[in-house]
Amino acid sequence: AIVPDSVALACGDDTLTYRDLDGWSNRVARMLVTAGAGPERYVALGIGRSLESVAAIWAVAKSGAAFVPIDPAYPRDRIEYMLGDSGSTLGLTTRAHRDALPDDVDWLVLDDPAVRTRIAGTDATALTDIDRRAPLRTGHPAYLIYTSGSTGRPKGVVVPHHGLANLSMTLHSRLAPEPTARVSHFSSPSFDAPIFEYMTAFGIGATLVVIPAHVYGGD
Repeated sequence: AIVPDSVALACGDDTLTYRDLDGWSNRVARMLVTAGAGPERYVALGIGRSLESVAAIWAVAKSGAAFVPIDPAYPRDRIEYMLGDSGSTLGLTTRAHRDALPDDVDWLVLDDPAVRTRIAGTDATALTDIDRRAPLRTGHPAYLIYTSGSTGRPKGVVVPHHGLANLSMTLHSRLAPEPTARVSHFSSPSFDAPIFEYMTAFGIGATLVVIPAHVYGGD
């Protein structure tokens, strides 16, 4: 079992326990449900690699919706194409990235003071199907990832929840990480490589160490 007060996320001097991550993501998930998120709907994540980008995934998953990672550094036309193609009308971002994102999506700016106040005042208890807009099933989409588009337009690939469950089982049977493990989150959130990192850490209650977005290599 996951130890609630163990560190779930670490980035530099900032840390977040599983207890705090669980409560925060429950609150944001409830806000997303109120805004229309739910099974078979897509929520865009316009956030660079950070504690917020990972915590936001938890919130989207708990709402029942699927997350669509959008790199705010992408060209504007590519971002607009991905948002339009996915049908995302709701998104999570931060103040640092908001100006780079189109206005035709309802962006919830997580570090905006007014939004932080709303989050703090929302119920932190776990969501069930009673709270969601529809029952969540293992065949529902967990996330939508886009290919690089090197041969043309990027193509969206949908991965269901049961696919993530199979990945988690395989990772933990082959790698056998311990809850004391520290797993590096170094991949770009806009590709599917970080899913390997998330599932390795969270599947056993280990710590995901988020490398700041401005770090590309070196010591």
